[in-house]
Amino acid sequence: MTDALVFEVRFHSPFRVATGAAAEGLDTVLNLADPLPGSSLKGLMRDAARQPLRADPGLVNQVFGSQFDESPWVWCGAEPVAGGWGQASVRARLEIDEHTHTAKEDLVAFGQMLEPPGPARFQILRRGAVADADLPAHTALLRACAAAVKHLGAERRRGLGWVTVVPAAPITAGDLALIRSQGGRDA
Repeated sequence: MTDALVFEVRFHSPFRVATGAAAEGLDTVLNLADPLPGSSLKGLMRDAARQPLRADPGLVNQVFGSQFDESPWVWCGAEPVAGGWGQASVRARLEIDEHTHTAKEDLVAFGQMLEPPGPARFQILRRGAVADADLPAHTALLRACAAAVKHLGAERRRGLGWVTVVPAAPITAGDLALIRSQGGRDA
């Protein structure tokens, strides 16, 4: 019986999952108590289920929930393995005027970011009933989705948030066939 899945996040660059609020002198700030929340991880993994994994849509809804049904799984925020998250730093983002080659007026933003000194771990816990026949497809999808996440947080295309997510159990070709089959049962 699988009640918890464990994943390790290895950081290759600083990251920022902003709160959506500003602070004095900062346009974007982090929640330093929970800098990598489970809700962000769930959203990234659900996107990975659709692309690049092309998982069965019915299975995706079973695992992640839909407008009709709640997910039987809950995502916990990431916790640093050792050494804490490190000190938050500030990064400036600006837009350059193509004619003057200087920063455009009022288009400079300052935001916090973290560069963890080591990896972090997060868990996905089973909180609801999952039929025994469906459990292998659920866990295969969760592990494959996590492994497919390569970027997280804001400014992913500007050098922030590059990661590798490693599930405790490796992904197999059988796992991929299972998550692409109808409802995960016809592999």
